[in-house]
Amino acid sequence: MAAAVLMALMLSSEGSTPSAPIGVIIYMAPITYLFVRFGVGNVLDYFKRKQLSKQILPELRKLSAKMNTIADELDSFTILPQRYRTIHAVDSIGNYLVNKRADTLKEAINLYEDQLHKQNQLRNQQLHIQQNNHIIQQNREMIKAQKITNSRLRWLDI
Repeated sequence: MAAAVLMALMLSSEGSTPSAPIGVIIYMAPITYLFVRFGVGNVLDYFKRKQLSKQILPELRKLSAKMNTIADELDSFTILPQRYRTIHAVDSIGNYLVNKRADTLKEAINLYEDQLHKQNQLRNQQLHIQQNNHIIQQNREMIKAQKITNSRLRWLDI
């Protein structure tokens, strides 16, 4: 397709102004760029990534094993039950102890559970409020439609 356009441009440029070769250059430059960028560039990127992965993969495996070992060591001497080993739970329980809202770990865990319960209740209340508002809106629309129907029926009776 591009070759046909080039031939047409070159044939039409014979005996015409010298702007035709510039038109060919303007037409071919973006096509060449796109071919090099997305055609050849992707192939080169693939080989580069493949080479890097061969070099980095052993190091990543070593680091992963080291991280797993550290995680196992932490699990072996932690005093928190498994359920409370989340970022949010640890942060909250730690804040309760540091800010003297709780004196013992047991009190801090109970305070955390109480806070979770309150958040769940609040979330449920908000959901009920949204549902009730939706029902109220539907009822208002039904009342409006009923008023229109009643007024039309009264008009027909008269």
